[in-house]
This record gives sequence, C-alpha cells and structure tokens, in this order.
Amino acid sequence: MTLPNYFNSTHPDTIFVQKLLVVKHNPDGRSILLDNQLKRYVKSRVEVTEINREEIPAILKSEFEIDYPAI
Repeated sequence: MTLPNYFNSTHPDTIFVQKLLVVKHNPDGRSILLDNQLKRYVKSRVEVTEINREEIPAILKSEFEIDYPAI
C-alpha cells in the first residue's frame, strides 16, 4: 500500500472514513451510494433515491452485488 493510499483510507478528514461510499460502473452508466442517497446514472439520465439505513444491506446486494450483514 502506498502512503497516499494509506492516508486517504485512514485519515479522519477523508470522505472514505466519514461516509459510506460505494461506486459501481457498468456499460450504461454507474451507481453511487453515498450515505443515504442512491444515484443511478443511465446514459444521460440521473435517478436519485433517498434511502434509510435499514435498506442499505438490500441496496448493497441488489445494486452492487455485495453481501453485508444488517446494520
């Protein structure tokens, strides 16, 4: 691990420590989960959905193919 990578993944002032952030690129666009907001970019369209914490495990599974235990 390089020093900049270590710094960005551990320093308390970086977004990676302060917020939940997941990004998945796909052929038609990308999906971004940032805390309680899911953004789907498909071609030239953007869909924004507000979610609650209880929905996060299901969103991680359906949108990002990540198994995560209930929060």
